[in-house]
Amino acid sequence: MTDHVIHRAGPDDARLVGRLIGEAFADDPISLWILQKPELITRIMTRLATHVYVPDGFAEYLDNQLGATMWMPPGGHGQLAGIQSLAALYDMMICGVPSALGRSSAFGSVMHKVTPKEPHFYLFTIGVVPEGQGKGLGGALLRSGLAQADRASMPTYLESSKADNIPIYQRYGFELRDVPVGLPEGCPPIYPMWRPVKGGAG
Repeated sequence: MTDHVIHRAGPDDARLVGRLIGEAFADDPISLWILQKPELITRIMTRLATHVYVPDGFAEYLDNQLGATMWMPPGGHGQLAGIQSLAALYDMMICGVPSALGRSSAFGSVMHKVTPKEPHFYLFTIGVVPEGQGKGLGGALLRSGLAQADRASMPTYLESSKADNIPIYQRYGFELRDVPVGLPEGCPPIYPMWRPVKGGAG
């Protein structure tokens, strides 16, 4: 457990959330395969926080600014749209990774097929920067989001990009689902996980 306060992110906090997730995901296998460069990961995470998850879902961060998370409640759509999708393409271009668009689209097409159809809370990202890891901060963030899903009596879905994290999520009631097939060539494996309504928050 940790005694750090967890804050709900508002519009003025979106850039902080994006930066924290970007730093935490600098070695993330899926993010690196799609976006190639940590700078681009941070840019895209910041854009998602600013234009999708803070206004339409919810994001939280620790008061020590060592970790953050982004969630989408039932009925929301965690995608950049309209001018923001064009802005993301601009980010890819100025970072010298225009090929990220094709990889992102191919990956998204596969994951769309395995996303549960029943209403659920979606844990898009949860990350702790390197200097904060191993201190229980990720667990604190996870418990906070799961408590909100529990209050709504809703199940929860996530996609773990690291096999080592599977046992951690299982301790919080998540169950491993079938690993997606048909991922683009070279794409690392990803592990969908589902937490039924009856699951506890820790």
